[in-house]
Amino acid sequence: MGVALMIPAYPSLISKVVHEHLRGTALGIFSLPAPAIGAQLWERVSPRFPFQVMAGTILASVVPVWFKFRLEEEGEGEAR
Repeated sequence: MGVALMIPAYPSLISKVVHEHLRGTALGIFSLPAPAIGAQLWERVSPRFPFQVMAGTILASVVPVWFKFRLEEEGEGEAR
């Protein structure tokens, strides 16, 4: 579930930051080591830890999203 929530954001972010001819390389650099890192966390810390990291990342991303996409209060966006 965590991956399904975060996957659409990665390509969107990379497409805004990285030049068009380097996008495939940038996606590969970030996504290639992810399974290996998750496996190391699973073996060295605990089987729950990779999932806790994903949950923490998602919860932490809620804060900037909350402030960035906050709905305007009633009457604030109206022309006067």
